[in-house]
Amino acid sequence: MSARCEPPEQFRWKEGRHWLRLGTHDDLDTVAFWSQQHWTWGGRQRDPEEVHKSGWRYLAPVATPAEVERLRAEVEQAHSYLARLLQNTHPQCEPLPDLWGLCTQIDNMVTEIPKLRAEVDRLREALSPLVAVIPVICSALDLDPDETSIRVRVDGGARDGEVLAERTLADMLTVARAALAKEPGNEG
Repeated sequence: MSARCEPPEQFRWKEGRHWLRLGTHDDLDTVAFWSQQHWTWGGRQRDPEEVHKSGWRYLAPVATPAEVERLRAEVEQAHSYLARLLQNTHPQCEPLPDLWGLCTQIDNMVTEIPKLRAEVDRLREALSPLVAVIPVICSALDLDPDETSIRVRVDGGARDGEVLAERTLADMLTVARAALAKEPGNEG
């Protein structure tokens, strides 16, 4: 921003329309024409220093319709890309319609990753002693891990008591050992 309220150097020697703002009042933004090192609006030519002393500040050049269309297309393309990314990684999540909202959704999910990794590590730590003790229990109870099965049931809800899975202890040990063998952060 210039103390003389003038366009940046790259626009200073070109005629054109620019946005100016009076103080901090965004409802008082106005378009002024820059030509021959002076502003013109309201039928009057004004010196950049005089304009600055009056409280006006330079904002930006007025975008042409082609520039606005290019920016709109870029925003739309970025939104589409991020929406696909979100739906590929979190299919249950509906992307917000605006780009800022969508970026916030993705940021919230990315910040959850370290917490989820810590939870996976905590679960691995809790599972490790169980994997070691199940063969001991089977031996003490004279159970054959290949023959003894466990049924997993749903408690509550519309499918109360429905058998979700029936696995032998040997199958469960194989799955648990495989889960413990995975590297942290490479869960799938």
